[in-house]
Amino acid sequence: MKRLLKTIQGENGELFALIDGNRILLANCKPSFELFEECVSVPILGTSYKVKSYKFVIVLCDDLAYTREVSIDYFRKVKGFDLVVDIQRTDGVFEVIKLNNIIPTEIELDGQWRFEVTKDKELINKIFNL
Repeated sequence: MKRLLKTIQGENGELFALIDGNRILLANCKPSFELFEECVSVPILGTSYKVKSYKFVIVLCDDLAYTREVSIDYFRKVKGFDLVVDIQRTDGVFEVIKLNNIIPTEIELDGQWRFEVTKDKELINKIFNL
């Protein structure tokens, strides 16, 4: 079973493409962050146990304001993506979050972009505890 545990909306996002060692601003955006829990029942020694895993997904929707032309040929040069975004804490202060080498799982040139972050567990916990 897959459940959405929490969604956080970001502000003033900047998506960067990494090309030939350069960090190039690709788009301005308002990303949302989603934390999913996946639970699978696994039989162990005749008893069923639930094994949980968590997935952190960044979603960029139709609000992408591209700073350059984006095409399939452009993506052939891209070696990675970075994202810088402001997230409002519970005390009302905005905190700058920097995510490096985020992995795209789905890119629709005229629609939604989805990225998965799995490596930086400390940063993921920080975002969802703001």
